[in-house]
Amino acid sequence: MPPHANASAITQQQVSLIFCTLVVLFISSELYHGRISFHLHDQVHRTHQISTVSAVLQFLFTGLTAFYHTTLLSFTSEYVHYWPHKDSVSGVVALHICAIFSAHCIAVIYKVCVILYKVLRYRRLTRSGLTGENRKQGTTPRRILIVHASVGSGHKRAAEAVEEALRARYAEEDSSVEIKVLDVVDSMEWFLKTIYKDGFMSLVTKDWGAAFVGLMFEKSNQAAPGITVGETGYLQTLIEESFLLDFVECIFNFQPDIVVNTHFLSTKVLSHMRNSISSFEIPHVTVVTDFDVHAYWAVSPCERFFVARDECRHALEQFGVPSTRITITGMPVVRAFSHSLPSRAACLSELELDGSLPVILLMAGGDDVFETYKELLSMTTPVQIALVCGRFKALRKKLEDIPVPLHHKVKIEGFTKMMHFYLQSADVIITKPGGLTTAESLATGTAMAIYHSLPGQEMRNADMVLEEGAGFKISDSKMLAYKVEKVIKDKDSLERMKANAKRIGSTTAADVVAEFVFRGDF
Repeated sequence: MPPHANASAITQQQVSLIFCTLVVLFISSELYHGRISFHLHDQVHRTHQISTVSAVLQFLFTGLTAFYHTTLLSFTSEYVHYWPHKDSVSGVVALHICAIFSAHCIAVIYKVCVILYKVLRYRRLTRSGLTGENRKQGTTPRRILIVHASVGSGHKRAAEAVEEALRARYAEEDSSVEIKVLDVVDSMEWFLKTIYKDGFMSLVTKDWGAAFVGLMFEKSNQAAPGITVGETGYLQTLIEESFLLDFVECIFNFQPDIVVNTHFLSTKVLSHMRNSISSFEIPHVTVVTDFDVHAYWAVSPCERFFVARDECRHALEQFGVPSTRITITGMPVVRAFSHSLPSRAACLSELELDGSLPVILLMAGGDDVFETYKELLSMTTPVQIALVCGRFKALRKKLEDIPVPLHHKVKIEGFTKMMHFYLQSADVIITKPGGLTTAESLATGTAMAIYHSLPGQEMRNADMVLEEGAGFKISDSKMLAYKVEKVIKDKDSLERMKANAKRIGSTTAADVVAEFVFRGDF
């Protein structure tokens, strides 16, 4: 072999070694950040994602290219026009690039095949499944499926509240029951999960994203897509349900006597199956976990809608839901907030808070908490600040380093399971008006200082709180200390807000839902 050819071969080997090293480093990085997993799954709805399949194929193809690059270069140089000469370095570089590109393409084809299989599997399930047929009226359900969506924490907490109430109701009668709680988002394909969960949470953190979410919220509400499921299109509905095959399979495998929904996503799938499958007769009820009803909730058929207030009833009626199928219950909260909650004095004592001062509750969730906290410390009226940091340990340490004026008292808490005690103790909570926080604050009669509302549902929650006189709004940080201090100085006004919060809050909603389900009279 000529000396230059031997030198070229050595260079090609070095190039292959570089590509192998880069691929191994890339896969290691993806593993470290949790973006790929080599865990073997045995069910079609738990197949590997594109990133995992692509990583495996990249490793395999790069290794094969490194070992057999001489043979591959001889073949490509002879049969592929314009391919670099077999002794050139550019030829082996092109081979490795093709190997990586081929790995991605095959991974995509694999996933498309899996999706097509899911569509076929869904069609077989819905054609052959006989579920809930000949159910007798008034029969107490023995198998209950509760479905929520992990988009924020409100839907999940409402599901937990209903589950607690159901178990307590069945325990009263010493009656057996099997309850399954399912997160419908977990059953989605990765791209739908990205849109519904990760995409939404990423959007709302940006000003333009929050504005876009608000615009789409209003537009979709005007279009009222939830009234008739079929109007969204056969193909769209088929694809959505096929991508939720885990949820559909759970329905047919678990065969519940009733389904309780705390998010609208599952209601559409259930209603469509009931309209399109004659033997599918599983009843379902919907617990609307917002203080204002969006059109997506109003699907039919559905045995009962449980709503937070009369305005929600009116909105559903406008969307075509009969009033006989709507029950006003308030918003469900877990039993820690609704059963045997100690008195305010007992909670203050347990948390070691000074009840002689107005108690202000603040939740730490981002860097803006520093600005809010410093504004509160700038007030001249003495207050007791309870600052809950959750699992943000680094944030807690920085907050503890901020000097506190002598006339104020501060308690900084990490993760706690005593939020019901903190809300029971607080006079005012400074918060975004999410569904969960709003429901729990109202249940304990805590005045709400509405701050940083997101467009869409949170703004509507804020409107409700302000209309009912259960809180006040803080438009920007410059007004925060002034408005909070103004409210706590006016004790009569503060007591009215707390009384109004208690009036519109609910501690029995979950029990009403549980009683309806237990009776079985759908």
